[in-house]
Amino acid sequence: MNKYKKCYESLLIGFVHFIPSLVVMSFIFIASNDSSSGEKSNLITSLIFNILSFISPRNLSSFDIDIVNFAIRKIAHISEYFVLMLSNFYFFSNVLKNQKIRVILLYSFLFTLSYSTLDEFHQSFIPTRVGTYKDVLIDSIGILLAYLTIFEYKNFKNLNGIY
Repeated sequence: MNKYKKCYESLLIGFVHFIPSLVVMSFIFIASNDSSSGEKSNLITSLIFNILSFISPRNLSSFDIDIVNFAIRKIAHISEYFVLMLSNFYFFSNVLKNQKIRVILLYSFLFTLSYSTLDEFHQSFIPTRVGTYKDVLIDSIGILLAYLTIFEYKNFKNLNGIY
């Protein structure tokens, strides 16, 4: 009976550490289902341009608006997958405690990249959305930035004796 209790406890602990990843993945999934996401980013873009025109009044072309709108959408992709990579690292580092940091980073990276790919595949079934490999590449920027952030942070801690 003791063996089963230990197994149950380790599964429960693993699930608890996976909750942050589940929250982020749920947010991404819900955002992927949103057929009005383009309208929302247009709203954010117009808010930014209203602030900019208040600060520095000048005529902005529709090309300027399109560029800012594109940047906002892609920064959102990068940010979402940056946070998801951090969440997945938290999960894997607590579940794979005896593994080296590079192994944990690799698992985190592959899991996050897989989710990005599945999310784009899922978007191809949403009527007003399009799933593209370009978005997976953009998501990969966020994943790589989180990877490098974690790697550098761990190296900094080791070099400075911070535990």
